[in-house]
Amino acid sequence: MPITTKQPERSRFAFEIPAIKKSRAGLDTDPQVWIIMGEFNGDVIGNSFHIEQSLDRSVQQGVFPADSA
Repeated sequence: MPITTKQPERSRFAFEIPAIKKSRAGLDTDPQVWIIMGEFNGDVIGNSFHIEQSLDRSVQQGVFPADSA
């Protein structure tokens, strides 16, 4: 789900993230931040670039870029 500091229009389905949740997620607590619920990217597991099969083909694991932490 996209996170934005721009206040969404009233017609958008969104909610503001509380300061305590922003702090726990490591986000800056000063600006207001919203999650836009009507916008998201789907990820089909079988075709995902974020999942790869392990060498023994028994376990799948997430693979994320180093800067995503």
